[in-house]
Amino acid sequence: MSFPHAAKGIKMIFIAEMLALFSWIVLGIVFILTGVNKEALNAESSAGLATGLAISLFSAGALFFVGFVLKIIGYFQTARDEEGFTRAIIYAVVSIVLFIIANVLHSQKGDVMQWIYTIVLAAAEITQLMIAISTIGGMVDLSYKCRNEGLARRGNTILKIISAIFTLNIILLIINRVLVFFVNEVIISTFGTIINIVIFVLSLIQYILYLFYLSSVSSMLKEY
Repeated sequence: MSFPHAAKGIKMIFIAEMLALFSWIVLGIVFILTGVNKEALNAESSAGLATGLAISLFSAGALFFVGFVLKIIGYFQTARDEEGFTRAIIYAVVSIVLFIIANVLHSQKGDVMQWIYTIVLAAAEITQLMIAISTIGGMVDLSYKCRNEGLARRGNTILKIISAIFTLNIILLIINRVLVFFVNEVIISTFGTIINIVIFVLSLIQYILYLFYLSSVSSMLKEY
């Protein structure tokens, strides 16, 4: 095996991304349910549902944390064979900090604070894109080093698709914030729910593409 550290690192990143995928699926379902049934969640009869949602949020957070730690370890291992993953480590740390800040800002009231929240969230999405560029770019380089040009080309194609999805997600976030000034609360609530569903579906698609590519590169490294 010519790239033993990368082989172990990519495998660990794959496991970490699977945990992240499950975490985002749970979070997506929770946010959709709370957006559609906000009034029902405040009723006494929905105490059981509210408890279930709280447990789901805690479980999603735990999965995300474990996945993040495993991913950082995987980046460090892979960086020993491919320097491009070093940048992914930096972007990953910046990303988690921005998401924490965005989570704090989300509960703040006022248009200014909500605009700051939107900007921070958009910045977090950009760092996620930079992580994808660094990670997939590193795997593309590994594919070239393993003389697998077909897998390298596939990686470049997936990177273009993921970049387009990230860009669309950021645009949707900004549109959702701008519409607050032009439409009433009922419409913006409905439109916001639709936007969240679209972002969730697009994010799920990009994750699946990314996971398949991680799996393919992992298999290539084992056989090389």
